[in-house]
Amino acid sequence: MKKVLILALLTTLSVVVAVAETPQFFAFELGSGAAYNVDTGEVVTSNSMGFTYTFSEAFKGGFSFTEIDGISIDTINISIVPAENATLTMYTGSITTPAAGAVPAATELGFGVGLGYDFFTNTKSIFTSLGLYLDWFASNGGSYDIANGGVISMGLKTKIGL
Repeated sequence: MKKVLILALLTTLSVVVAVAETPQFFAFELGSGAAYNVDTGEVVTSNSMGFTYTFSEAFKGGFSFTEIDGISIDTINISIVPAENATLTMYTGSITTPAAGAVPAATELGFGVGLGYDFFTNTKSIFTSLGLYLDWFASNGGSYDIANGGVISMGLKTKIGL
């Protein structure tokens, strides 16, 4: 399943790059924060990394790999920029719960939405930014089932790129 997801991610990125309007930046992003599991009421750590490509002033896209309390969320994302330094993001991909004892690992279709605001941004020579994010993820079953509310993740993300 992971090989298919990675192949789909790379194919999507190459198609999007080929039709991009005016590419500006390709950035690596790293994030950390807290996550709230709506079903259990637990607050746990959230760590993410990914790649973002700026297609134009209004659109960004890329890959996001998030781990919340040992559960892996691998997604493709597309973002719109409704105002300067603010983003609205849609995610789609997979949510994988690791194996536990005799229970095998489970992978479900995952999706989500997010809000972000970069309060420090530098676009001279090397692109850098630091901002706040708020993401909601859910799946069609498993740990973050949409019927149970999914998971809300919030924290800081930093980006660096060309």
